[in-house]
Amino acid sequence: MRYNPTDNNESQFKSKSKDRRRRLADDELGRFSGKSDTLLKKTQRKYKIAKKEADKQIKDWEKAYS
Repeated sequence: MRYNPTDNNESQFKSKSKDRRRRLADDELGRFSGKSDTLLKKTQRKYKIAKKEADKQIKDWEKAYS
């Protein structure tokens, strides 16, 4: 997982991620810039899913919104 948005697409990523991930707040998504492990762990906890599934979902977001 390689979440490291540019300034131009960070707000777009957060907006579209919120559409799919209602449990992650805007301020939480903003804290993940360049922190792949933090986003992975937070996704696992919030959605009560395995690490492998969380990683897959994050990669899917990246593909959809990059």
